[in-house]
Amino acid sequence: MMRFIAAALLTAGGWKIYMLLFDITGVEAINQSFLLGLLFLMAGAGAVIQGTGFLEPLRKTLEAINPAAFRRHRAVTLAEKEIAASLQKRNISYLMVIFLGVGTGLSACSVLLFFLAY
Repeated sequence: MMRFIAAALLTAGGWKIYMLLFDITGVEAINQSFLLGLLFLMAGAGAVIQGTGFLEPLRKTLEAINPAAFRRHRAVTLAEKEIAASLQKRNISYLMVIFLGVGTGLSACSVLLFFLAY
C-alpha cells in the first residue's frame, strides 16, 4: 500500500514539475494528465489480469491450434518453470503497483487541475 501511495504522490509531483518546465496550463494540462492516467491505469489493469492467470486458457488454446508458433527449446521451458516457481511466492507484482499508482496519481492530478481551473 505504501508503494502505491508513494508512486501516486511522486507522479503527481513530477507531473507538476513537467507542467511548470514546459509551460503547460489549462485544458491542455488537464487533458494530458487524464489521458496519461488512463493509459497507466489500463496498463496496471492488464498487469493484474495477466497476474491472475485469467488469459492462460486462451494462450493454451492458441498453442493447441498452432503449436509451431509456440515452439520452445527444452532448456527455456525448464528455466520458465523455475522462474514461475520462484515468483509464486510473491502476491503483488511491483509492475502492477507502479502502473496503478502512476495512473491514480495522474488521474488525481487531472481532477485537481480541473477543479482549480474551473
